[in-house]
Formats: sequence, C-alpha cells, structure tokens
Amino acid sequence: MIIKSMSRKSGSFGGLMNYMFEKPELAKQQLLYQTRNGQLQPFTVKHLLKGQEMEDWIREFEQNQQNRKFTRKDMVLFYHEIISLSPKDTALVSDDMLNDISRQYIRIRSPYAPAVATIHKDADHMHVHFCIAGCQYKTGLANRLSKSDFMKVKQEMEAYQQEKYPELIHSVVQHGQGLQHESKQENQLAIGTQKRSKKAEIQAKIEAILSETCTFDELLEALETADMPTYMRGGSVYGVTVDGCNYRFSTLGFSPQIEALNEQQDLLDEIDAIRQNSQERTAEIEHFHSFENPYETDEQPEENSFPTDDFDLDNDTDEDC
Repeated sequence: MIIKSMSRKSGSFGGLMNYMFEKPELAKQQLLYQTRNGQLQPFTVKHLLKGQEMEDWIREFEQNQQNRKFTRKDMVLFYHEIISLSPKDTALVSDDMLNDISRQYIRIRSPYAPAVATIHKDADHMHVHFCIAGCQYKTGLANRLSKSDFMKVKQEMEAYQQEKYPELIHSVVQHGQGLQHESKQENQLAIGTQKRSKKAEIQAKIEAILSETCTFDELLEALETADMPTYMRGGSVYGVTVDGCNYRFSTLGFSPQIEALNEQQDLLDEIDAIRQNSQERTAEIEHFHSFENPYETDEQPEENSFPTDDFDLDNDTDEDC
C-alpha cells in the first residue's frame, strides 16, 4: 500500500471534511451503517470523536486545537493522509477490508489524537482519506511523527497487510528499501562513469577532519580552513555550507560526534573558567599579604621594661585609704 501524509499549517477542518465527504448529506448517509455492535460499518471510521455528524466532528477538531499546549505560527493544524492500494488489486478489495486497514492505521499512527477516515471510490482504485488532528486529545501535545517514525508506521502497516491480506500482492511496495538503496549509492562509487555524489564527498571530508581534531574549537577551525564554514540555527552549530548550499550534520550522519565534541568543549570551557577564577583568587590573596601590618614588629621588649605603680605591691592590703 502507498501511504501519503500532507501536513496543513493553514486552512480549515471544514474544508478538508467537505472534500473527504464531498457533501454533508453523504456523511449522514454513511453513518446509517452504524448498526452493528456500536461499530461504524463500513465507510466511516472515527476516533476520539463523539459527534454523529460532520459538523460535530469539525467543531470537536477545532475545540481540540484550542486546547493545544504549545502554539507557534508555523504549527501543523491537521494532517491529510491517504492510503491507496494498487488498481490491480481492486477486484479483491472490499469495504470491510478498507475499514479494517483504516482502523489499524489509526491505532498505529494516531492513538492519542482525534481522527476520521472515509473511503473514496471515484478513481480507478479505492483509497482512504484521513483527517488527523495536529495535537493530541486532552494533553494538547503535538501529534507529530519524525520521518523515521513515520517510516516505521508504513513498514508496520505493510507487514499487517501482508499477514492479514496476502492476496493483495500488487500492493506491496517494500517501504524503506528505496531509501536504503539510495543511501548506499551515496556512500560508494557507482559502477561505470558515475561519480560520487556531492553529499558523499562532503561526508568523506568531514570524517577525515573529525579523525584529526580533538576539540570542538579545532573542528570549527578545520572546517573553516577546508572551505566548509559552519552555520547556526537555534543558537547551535547546525551544519556546514558548501558552494552556497547548507548541509545539516544530522543529514550527513555526524550528529552524535558533533554533540559529543560540543559537550566536551563546554566542559573544557567550564574547567578553564574555574581555573581562571582560582588564579584570580590566588592573586588577590597574594596582593593582600603584600601589605605590611602596622601592628607587627620584630623588636623584642626589654626585660623589666613594663611600667609599674609607685606603691609597693608586696605591702598592698585591702584596707581602705
């Protein structure tokens, strides 16, 4: 199966809903299938939504978005995602099958965020549209998946399809295999006249520099010397610039090494600061002791030089004068 995800940072839930269900009355008609064991049969699948009509779902999605914990200008409001199967398998695909696949996808992809799905049959193959909230239900946390996590979702869904619906042989796409093949090509010379990619060349240069540097400052200086100056993002060194193009350390595969050197540099800076403070303190103490104490003298008092009273101490009595 092919799974596509499109994040939406603008627009409205209503706009996507109207596209998914085409007409509000179609959504109501589809909900007439909610007859067996309280389950929606077989066209509409909803998750963490209480309403029974499309307008209710739109209102719930909007209310859920208002409860978002962290907001920013470029936040994702919702996701429009599609699952499609090969046209060659259309004759084998049933509504119940798509219903089951849709529910399994929501369980894996969005267990903690509202979602609704419906089937489209207007093309040469049946496919499922999903509207998934951009933040989780009640907690308000972002419902985002990284690229690697989303790839795991795809692979898990394909494994589920192959196990439960092995007859859909034309809908197996082996998610992730293309990326692995491309990654191998980038890190080795291709056969014939093909040359190593620009990214692979940069990786080789940085790897050589890392093997010769011991501190973060040395790395920055070496990259600058090699015409690969670093650039900043979010207050941290994020990657290198080569021929006007930015290459992230995470994309190049050097994030762990860079983070380790950065932490080491922070520790060295902290040690230097402590040493500097200690030296300044020592200098202050030496400066303080350099002053002469006016109350100290090397002269010894002469014997019997202490003053005494005129009266005889031996004849002193307690008698009143």
